[in-house]
Amino acid sequence: MKKKLIFSIIILTTITTISFLAKSQSPNSSDSINLSAFDMEPTGNGYSSSNTVLLSESAFITRFGAPSSSSTDYSEVDEANMNHYIYSGAQAWFMDNRLQALEFTSPDYNLVMSNGNSVKVGDPVSTLASMFPNSWAGRTLNQAFVALQNSQGQIDTNLLFEFDPNTGLITTISIQ
Repeated sequence: MKKKLIFSIIILTTITTISFLAKSQSPNSSDSINLSAFDMEPTGNGYSSSNTVLLSESAFITRFGAPSSSSTDYSEVDEANMNHYIYSGAQAWFMDNRLQALEFTSPDYNLVMSNGNSVKVGDPVSTLASMFPNSWAGRTLNQAFVALQNSQGQIDTNLLFEFDPNTGLITTISIQ
């Protein structure tokens, strides 16, 4: 009888642990937004239905202006060259005429939602908590991720918000 009770407790503990781990890794652990629901722009431009993430290199430069400098970086993962554009407070990387990454480190750029909400570097982290509550709840260290999706579903690109836990301010907004 004692062996049966111990075995039952072990089984129950194992099932509970597996269930908890599966739930903690579910897609609902972060928010997900459609590419058509936001844009990343120079501050003051407002929401645009032609998302910066989907722009060609030339359209990106038209929207953001000429970069202060540029270089060619090599991606070891893709084994290909990327064009790296550097602005004051922003950087963009393109490969094969497609945006690979975009990083804002200045309040001169922001993420604008189609509903009019926006967030930029220097905003309090409480902005993230209200705009992306699941991502905020699932944050790790000083980062919160928001999954991106298109009409076919989730894509292999995320919004990443980094913040300073001491000041409680957003320090970086990027797409990776």
